[in-house]
Amino acid sequence: MKELKATADNKRQWNENFLKYTEFIVGHANYKGLFFERGADKRVKWVVTGKSDKGIERRNWGTKMF
Repeated sequence: MKELKATADNKRQWNENFLKYTEFIVGHANYKGLFFERGADKRVKWVVTGKSDKGIERRNWGTKMF
């Protein structure tokens, strides 16, 4: 895919629209309390394994919200 290009250090280069979308979500009042972290590059770390503690925290947030 053009949107995901491998770099020399094997890190993904996300499409700019996706990066804007993640910032929109974490800043929107409807998603207040949703667990997220930022990486060393200050970008939202969006991918979380569902069965991890962080994934369970997200799932619990969603269950409570909906």
